[in-house]
Amino acid sequence: MLRILIDGIVQGIGFRPFVYRIAVTNNLKGYVRNRSDGSVEIVIDGNDNSIKRFINELKHQKPRFAKYNKIMISRFNGKKCDNFSIIKSDYTNNGINSIIPPDLGICNHCKEELFDKLDRRYGYFFITCTNCGPRFTILEDLPYDRNNTSMKEFKLCKECRCEYEDISNRRFHAETIACTNCGPKVYLKDKNGIIKTKNAIEEASKLLEKGFIVAIKGIGGFHLAVNAIDRDAVKRLRDAKDRGNKPFAIMARDIEAIKEFAYIGKK
Repeated sequence: MLRILIDGIVQGIGFRPFVYRIAVTNNLKGYVRNRSDGSVEIVIDGNDNSIKRFINELKHQKPRFAKYNKIMISRFNGKKCDNFSIIKSDYTNNGINSIIPPDLGICNHCKEELFDKLDRRYGYFFITCTNCGPRFTILEDLPYDRNNTSMKEFKLCKECRCEYEDISNRRFHAETIACTNCGPKVYLKDKNGIIKTKNAIEEASKLLEKGFIVAIKGIGGFHLAVNAIDRDAVKRLRDAKDRGNKPFAIMARDIEAIKEFAYIGKK
């Protein structure tokens, strides 16, 4: 048996599911787990050729956002396993201090689901998977497990639990997994309290069109938003923030929309 310790960006980017899949594909036994220092521990047992293929795939087929600082391989004399599994994290402080990735922008798969009216996450603002979603801003402690993030308050529904445990699903062991039934909710409120509305995001959009200033709470803080082509609204925001001349950031739907009011360079 071999024990492999990997230091780098290896938590929060779908690394354990990746290791699980290539281990099972190569008929190996053992386990993979996160460690409290941000590293990942892998124990594998099998024939030499299968182990060689596993290590080669581990090095050269890693997830997109994974980064290895160091790979340490040694012989392991621990208890043999009956299969390969993702096991409970090791909370022993091992002193390696790996890196947790930043929040990852929405992937194409989640984007397709977001706008698919037949998908159960259609229009859900907190759609994520192992390839995208918040990481650093929801993390409270290492290792990167759901119970160490702000998502610990949201118990998985039956459907999300099935996806979380399904090796063929890209949300297999995705710690941010959620849906409209069990995940965070979005709501609209003013100084008088919560405003009753069927769709808080659509209602906020209407308020922006009417010239209101809308404070949007994200995972990293609040964003104050106004309609950029509404001079009166922009002035009210400038006065409120005491920013007479300092430029504001502009958010647009896409590059084509930006071309309507700005020059886009080749770079």
